[in-house]
Formats: sequence, C-alpha cells, structure tokens
Amino acid sequence: VRSGVLSHWFYLLVNGGSGTNDVGNVYTVYGMGMDVAEDLIVEAVFNNFLDNTTTYAGLRTGMINAATALCGANSLLVRQVENAWYAVGVGNQSTQPSISGSNLVCSSGSTFSVSNLPTGCTVQWSSGSYLTIYSGQNSNSCTFKSTGSGSSWIQAVLVSGCGNVTLLSKSVWSGIPSIPTSILGFCCNGMEFGSESEYTFTVNHPTNQGVNMYNWVVAGGTILTGQGTKTITVKTAKVTGSLKKYFDVSVRVGNSCGWSSYLWRSGYVTSGVGPAMFSIYPNPADNEITISVTDAQTISETDVTNEVVTVGDVKIYDSFGTIKKIKKTNTNQKSITVNVSDLQKGTYLILINSGTITESHKLIIE
Repeated sequence: VRSGVLSHWFYLLVNGGSGTNDVGNVYTVYGMGMDVAEDLIVEAVFNNFLDNTTTYAGLRTGMINAATALCGANSLLVRQVENAWYAVGVGNQSTQPSISGSNLVCSSGSTFSVSNLPTGCTVQWSSGSYLTIYSGQNSNSCTFKSTGSGSSWIQAVLVSGCGNVTLLSKSVWSGIPSIPTSILGFCCNGMEFGSESEYTFTVNHPTNQGVNMYNWVVAGGTILTGQGTKTITVKTAKVTGSLKKYFDVSVRVGNSCGWSSYLWRSGYVTSGVGPAMFSIYPNPADNEITISVTDAQTISETDVTNEVVTVGDVKIYDSFGTIKKIKKTNTNQKSITVNVSDLQKGTYLILINSGTITESHKLIIE
C-alpha cells in the first residue's frame, strides 16, 4: 500500500495534476519534471533526511526538508512537494501561486502579477491575441495593453534554479465590447407595435466583456424608464387611422475601454395593434403571477384579424437573456397562473405569445 501512495505522490510531483482525492480534498500540483524529482530523492536518501522514517507524515517531513536543502524554504519545489503529499491525503495544503489582475485590458494598460510567488522565482509572461506586453517582463508585475478587441489570455511561467512551471492561464477580454447579440422584446424587422402603448426591451450581450454601460436610442417612441441600464420601458408614438410610423430601437454597450457598435432593430407603430393585450398581476411578485387578457372595458378581446385573443405560450428571461421558465398552454385560456417562487430576486422579461402576436412585459421578483 505504501508503495502505491509513494508512487502516486512521485507521479504528481513529476507530471502535476489536479482533482479531488479519496478524502474529498481538492488539489492542484504543478509538475516539476523527472530530473528535479530524481534530484530530490537522491538528496533525501543520501543526506539522511529519511532516517528512522516509519510513517507517511515522517516521509512528508523528510521530503520537505530535502527540498528545502536543495532549493530553499518556500521555494517552488517545496510548495509542490507539500501539495503532492496533500493530494495523496497526507499533511496540509500549501498555497499555490496564481495570476491576479483585471478581467479587462484596455489600450491604457492593465497590470498583472503572480500572487503567492515562491522564493527564488522570476516570471516570464506571455499573452494571446489582441494583447502586447508594455513593461515588466521577467518581473512579478507586468503591464499588458490592448491592441484590438476579443477574448484573450494571460500566461505566466515561473522560472527557478530548481525547475520551471507554467501556471494556469487567466482569461481576459481585450478592448471594447462586441456588438450586442439581440434585443429581447423586439422579435424581428418589420414587427408591429401599438399606438401609445408601453413595451419593455432588454439587451442581450456576452457577460465576460466587462460591460457596465448601456445607451439606448428610440425613434417613434419615448423612453420612459431604464436609460443607462439593460432594460428600458418605451411608450410608442400616437398613430391614428391607417397611418404607420417607423419605430426603431438601437442599443450599444460599453466597458472601461469604450463603446461597442449599435445593434439596430426596426419596426413600425400602427393604430391597428392597439394597447397591451395582456396584464400581469401581482407585479412585483414573489410567489405566483396571473397572466390574463386585459379587461374588455379597456380593449377589445380580439386582435386586428378578429381572432379571439387568448394567453398562449409564456417564456421568462433573466437579465442575461437566458430562458428561466417556459409554460405552454394547450387550450384557449383567458387567464393562466405561473409559479415564480423559484426565481431569484431581480428583473425579468416575459414574452407572451397569443398565437398571432408576441407581447413583452417586465416582471420584478422581490
């Protein structure tokens, strides 16, 4: 049994590895290579660091002392010896070095460093696309600048007299955000919107680009709430008779590096669509909501094609554009209930499909 434990410890010290061991400990070991591992064994055996050792704990202490003699206290080798033993269930975990810094790099530059750098190490830095090193190569503080926009990475190799290791890379976004992927609540070009009606729109964009700014532009309507946020409420312009008015919604997103291009969607306002056909109660909600056709005293219960309006399929999206709940109805219903108790607090977008139109509403969960 001891041979198996020692073999696995030696394998991890040479090759590295990560995972969860049999006692539930999550570990990471950076491989030091065969030459360094063999030098350690020679040092431990021939300089008597393993004399009178009869337990795993004693073996661990002897190997740490041998690594200290070879490379110094708190060296890269000592750290990996300790973590290899931790991986096989013996002793405590040693803090591993890791890359720290921003998740966003602009043309003005961002500085990265190695946290918990072992004694005696220098750092060789590299990066992926859209980035260049500005200063700090071979030191523990390196500044990168953006040369374009896109997903990238930062890498660090620790160099010591007792071997080198490559740390896990750090994913970053370089430059301005990409153009938003969609506007929830705006189905497609040519979509009809009712005269003097309120609609909710939410921008959908990747979450790894440091986006913290939003700018909306609306033609054919007025932004009532939400400018500068992910979700806006818009009241459309007044249109009478058979006239139509262009209704355009555009949005761009920004991070510390600047603004993306605008995503633009176009439709038109017509008097035939009428005001909102559905209501949601209660809103805000915390348990259950009721979606129903709006009171007949407010609007007619038939749409412009004289088909009876009923509540059809319902989809609820979170602020990132992810579908959190779908409810399908198989019969012609004027009212349905939806359980929302499993949704976290926040703002959501509900799309209600009546079969002939799709209407969007904002839902707040408290």
